[in-house]
Amino acid sequence: MTSAGMTTGMLDALMRLFALFAAGGSGREAMWGRQAASRYLRGRLAKSTSDQYLLKYDHILSSFNARSAGATAEKTLAKLSVKLMRTCAEINQELELKERLVVYARLAEFTKATGQPVDSESFLINVAEALHLPVDIIRRIDALVSGEAEVSEVQCLPLGDAAEVRAVRANEDDLFFVAWHGSDGATMNSVPFPTGVTMPFSPGSVIKAKSGESLFFSELARMLLHANPTEPLRLEARELAHRFARPANQALHPLNLCVEGGMLVGLMGASGSGKSTLLNLLNGNIKPTTGQVMLNGFDLHDQPERAKGVLGYVAQEDVLFSELTVFENLRYAAALSFRGQSEEWLDDKTDAMLRRLGLLQARDLKVGSVMDKTISGGQRKRLNIALELIRSPRVLFVDEPTSGLSSRDSEHIMDLLKELTHRGTLVVVVIHQPSSDIFKLFDHLLILDTGGYPVYQGHPMDSLAYFKNLSSDVSAAEINCVSCGHVNPEQVFNILEARMVDEWGHLTDIRKTLPEEWHRAYLTHIAPGLRPGPLDETAEMDSFEPPSWVSQFRTFLARDLRAKSKNRSYLLLNLLEAPVLSGLLALFLRYAPATEGGVFGFGSNENFPQFLFISVIVALFIGLSISAEEIIRDRAVLRREQFLHLNWRAYFLSKVMVMWGWSAMSALSFVAVAAWVMKIQDALGWMFFILFSLGAFANLLGLFISSVMKSVKVIYISIPLLIIPQIIFGGAIVRFDRFNPMFLGERSVPWIGEIMASRWGFEALAVQLGRDNEFDAQFLDLNDRIERAAWRRDFWFRAVENLGKPNLQQAEWSRARAELQSWGWPADRLATPEDLRLAYREAAKQAFADRDALRAQMEDLQSEEIQHRNESLRDWMMQTDRTVRYRLTASGILPLGTMIHQHPTYLPEVPGGVGFYQPSKRLLGATLPTPQFNMLVLWLMTATLGVAVAFQDRLKRITTTR
Repeated sequence: MTSAGMTTGMLDALMRLFALFAAGGSGREAMWGRQAASRYLRGRLAKSTSDQYLLKYDHILSSFNARSAGATAEKTLAKLSVKLMRTCAEINQELELKERLVVYARLAEFTKATGQPVDSESFLINVAEALHLPVDIIRRIDALVSGEAEVSEVQCLPLGDAAEVRAVRANEDDLFFVAWHGSDGATMNSVPFPTGVTMPFSPGSVIKAKSGESLFFSELARMLLHANPTEPLRLEARELAHRFARPANQALHPLNLCVEGGMLVGLMGASGSGKSTLLNLLNGNIKPTTGQVMLNGFDLHDQPERAKGVLGYVAQEDVLFSELTVFENLRYAAALSFRGQSEEWLDDKTDAMLRRLGLLQARDLKVGSVMDKTISGGQRKRLNIALELIRSPRVLFVDEPTSGLSSRDSEHIMDLLKELTHRGTLVVVVIHQPSSDIFKLFDHLLILDTGGYPVYQGHPMDSLAYFKNLSSDVSAAEINCVSCGHVNPEQVFNILEARMVDEWGHLTDIRKTLPEEWHRAYLTHIAPGLRPGPLDETAEMDSFEPPSWVSQFRTFLARDLRAKSKNRSYLLLNLLEAPVLSGLLALFLRYAPATEGGVFGFGSNENFPQFLFISVIVALFIGLSISAEEIIRDRAVLRREQFLHLNWRAYFLSKVMVMWGWSAMSALSFVAVAAWVMKIQDALGWMFFILFSLGAFANLLGLFISSVMKSVKVIYISIPLLIIPQIIFGGAIVRFDRFNPMFLGERSVPWIGEIMASRWGFEALAVQLGRDNEFDAQFLDLNDRIERAAWRRDFWFRAVENLGKPNLQQAEWSRARAELQSWGWPADRLATPEDLRLAYREAAKQAFADRDALRAQMEDLQSEEIQHRNESLRDWMMQTDRTVRYRLTASGILPLGTMIHQHPTYLPEVPGGVGFYQPSKRLLGATLPTPQFNMLVLWLMTATLGVAVAFQDRLKRITTTR
């Protein structure tokens, strides 16, 4: 407890306690009591305040002695005992256990110094009981104070010539008691450390012998607290350097580093000095340009599989799902960290971790976003750390854990990280501006200067003296405040970045010492002692097996569904977007011509083709918009989870399933509303399947761009660039045959149109509704024969006669004969071209007659036609307004117009097919109806995108950053 945590009442109570032990004794005992009180106050209060309370001690002691004058020893002891109990009760209300132990040590020291009279010894026992101090710790402190070095709890550590430090561990991980035993003097934190005196040894403390040897708190803690000495851990950087590709500059200059398990390592430096780059080089996120990162003797970048589950990474940004609760965030992380554990075990493990980090009270609170906070910043950071601690990694990398936190929260976070090192974990932390208390926690410090230059490496408490000596500072010996023990780490950067003064006394932007100069000093004074040793491989890493692929998939799917189900605005928007757009679109395009008396009918709606095409674009847009942010939004989570070596494809498939579920609901609601408003009765199942297929393709396209783009802003800029070509090259706005000829060649559809999902979706919808509706399905064969015979009779015949290419002519005549024979014409009536022309004329007449006969048998022909057949859609696909009705290619003559009736069976094969809206297409020697063929193409495109995302190597390194 520092002076900031002490109240006047508490200090008064402490002075009474020290005075009680000296009361009734000699002047020598009064002096020892005053000395014990002085040692306790030293480092907690300023000297003037300390002197003030020592005077209070004198006054209280005098008062106690005056009251007991003339009284019997038994009566005096009884009165003092009552006061002792009352004083201890006051102390218990405010003083923490650590401070109570320090008070007890001072009193035990006083009891020893005064010869341990019976009343003082009994008082000491009573104090231990009244302050509720653990018996085992009291036994250790007593052994240290009494000088019993042979007691097992007392550790004897040599320091200097014929000298040693004796230490015992308190129950708290960050507190020891030490005593100096040697003929030469020593100092603790630059203050004289008398022989045989017991002192608390806390983080940041250092004992220095006159011989120059030092014992830092971190060294003592590692020796006494190393959690698992049988499994050594060593992380090394060997001539590690990195250079950015774009822009081509040096990110990190060569450095060596060797740290071990149980250490808290700090990486400090100004903005742009390469701290985060170094962290990502050490944790394997970035492959270095030169050098190696060795973990227990193996190269972390060449053999990352050997470090599976060993490394943990806490990024500066949140990796939390804002929609989930604190418990749910950690529970899903636990499910992805352990293989083969029951649900109950995972629940208990999660609650235990929340309890350990002080988050149990916030267990069921929604995490919320940074802009819409539900839990505090400190709780968010602790939860981020808990996501890694749940699986107990051997090495933990933490990027700016105190950024944006209050000083109190910052200290709590760093205390938590320090506690991990006591369990044998190696913790590497990037930190910018640590407080004195935080700075003292580090066991090893590496400082980088602007441009990625290493300028210091070693114990943090030596860094300030190092830079002061290099800069010839007259106060080089003054490292910390003598009265309070505080260190100001900011002085390091004040020295590093000190600026020149111009002739008018104003600071300039010119540094007194450039980074290159500090680096040269580093190479001279520090680097020689950091040369790497032999590459002896030490212990193997603990085996780690992530959950099975199926288990990972279930967890990813459950987490995504849970998060989305709790986001009400997301749910509402996605549920209403499709039906609202469908309703608005159908309502505005629900046209009833005046000739129909203003009564709307499906068949007379002249806007139906446009409605179908816009429906295609809406399906693509919705599918793209709901998926384009999915992966990039989880990028920080993916960066963390890559250290678990989880299966990327399990994560990706879970995203696909969720997106396709949304697309299915969107397509269903869109079709339901459209069918009701537009009075569509046919092919509703096909409409749903086609729109869903378009949405599924767009989902994969959105996931693809989300996986390769680096910012959300770029993604939303790219969406119009993906949608607009779907509109232009979908085949509805501009006829394909009217595109620039350089894009067509002999193709009916330009190559750019073939890669547009809108082209395949719109054609499938148009053919299904315009040709295969309930009304036209009754006359399909007759309609096909009429249109094909009429085209050959009116346009094809004359074009073949004028070909002037005998081979093409013969091929055309042969295909025509085969077609007529399939209609029942005998071969002997098709010998000459004129026979063919007459046969087609007769075929058209006969088909007309047969169709009229069928129509005559229908009772309500007109009503059925207007319910099922949209004339505008049929005219749109027939394109009978063309002035040119055929196209000459190297393979033969192709029809233009009436493509809805032109099967490819008896037409020449050309690249790109026969034409848009044809009723069927060739596939591997067979013929498929156009809707089925187009859906096959659309799903092949979707599968191609899926494979591209699922197996691209870039996603294995998705978190690569500078």
